[in-house]
Amino acid sequence: MLYREGEGPLGGKELLAGSLGLAALINTHEEEAYSKPPAEGGFEPCIANPYPKFNTKNRLEPAHLQAWTNMLTGDIHPTPAGYKVLANLMKHDCGGE
Repeated sequence: MLYREGEGPLGGKELLAGSLGLAALINTHEEEAYSKPPAEGGFEPCIANPYPKFNTKNRLEPAHLQAWTNMLTGDIHPTPAGYKVLANLMKHDCGGE
């Protein structure tokens, strides 16, 4: 989510209050909505939820976010290491080589 200098685990403050909770809620509801079988109107996508991996809510979270995202530079996108974490999560949750 969006941060600015001064507060928070990465030296920033969440600019949209509650946005981390909102992301968790959206991920949960997506997983519920998209996990229905085709007979019930679903289409069986694989949902790989990165929220618990990146937002661990423990002492390692700041280090993970610093290593796996570019948020310290103002860019919310993953670093190469973060993309590897996401790829491994997708392979684990969705199968693959």
